[in-house]
Amino acid sequence: MLTYHKKITRQRTNKSGNRCCKKVIFKRLIMKLNKHLRPLYVKALVDGIPVAKVLVDNGAAINTIPSRMMRKFAKTESDMIPTEVILTSFNGGATSVKGVMPLDITIGTTNRTTVFFVIDGFTSYNVLLGRYWIHGSHCIPLSLHQYLIFWNDKGEAEVVQADHRPFVAETNSVERFMYEGNYGPVRVVRDGKETQIIVQSEEPFLVDALTEMFSQMRPNIVALEEPVIGKRVIKEF
Repeated sequence: MLTYHKKITRQRTNKSGNRCCKKVIFKRLIMKLNKHLRPLYVKALVDGIPVAKVLVDNGAAINTIPSRMMRKFAKTESDMIPTEVILTSFNGGATSVKGVMPLDITIGTTNRTTVFFVIDGFTSYNVLLGRYWIHGSHCIPLSLHQYLIFWNDKGEAEVVQADHRPFVAETNSVERFMYEGNYGPVRVVRDGKETQIIVQSEEPFLVDALTEMFSQMRPNIVALEEPVIGKRVIKEF
C-alpha cells in the first residue's frame, strides 16, 4: 500500500490525470490484493493513435508488435527497416521478423521514440513493450500493484494505473479470464496421499480495493539510483 509521509511535498495531478510526487513508500499488500495473476496492460498513444492492450513485459528483452497493427498506423512493409533477426520464445521456438519499425510511444506524459520488431502470428496484445523500452524510459513496472512509475522531467514520480479491463467480453483469450473475477493463484492441496490442484477464486472486490488504494496515494517516492552498466551508448531511432 502507498503511505503518506508528512514531511514530503504535496502530490499533484498532471494534465494526463496521473499523480505526480517526490517519494513513494511501499507497505506489504493485504492478502486480498495479491490474489490475482493479471499481466500489466496499459493504454498508450502510438504515433498519436490511441491503442489499448499495450503489454508491459519485464520478461521480454525487446519490443514487438504484430503485423496486423501496421494497417492501423498506416504503415507498410516499405516503411520497415530490413533485418535478419530471428526471435526465440521461452519454449525454444523460432519466430521470423518481418522488419524493424520505429514508433513514437506516449504513456502518461512520457514520450519516447523506440524500435519494434514486427512479427506475424496471433498475439493477445496489440503492442509489447520489453526491457528495451522499460529501461530506456526509466520505468518501474509493478504487475502486483498494477501500475507503472516514471520519473518525469521535473524529477517527480508519475504513477500510471494499469487498464483493469483490457479485453472485451467476447474475446476468446486465456488472459481474459484473469480479469473475470474467477481466476487466481494456483495452490496444491494434499489430502492424505492425494494431491489436488485448485485454482483459487479472485475476490470480486479486487478492482474496488485497488481503486481505494490509489485514492489514498500520497507523495512518497524515493528516487532510485541509476545503475552504472557501462559507457556504451545505444542510439535510438
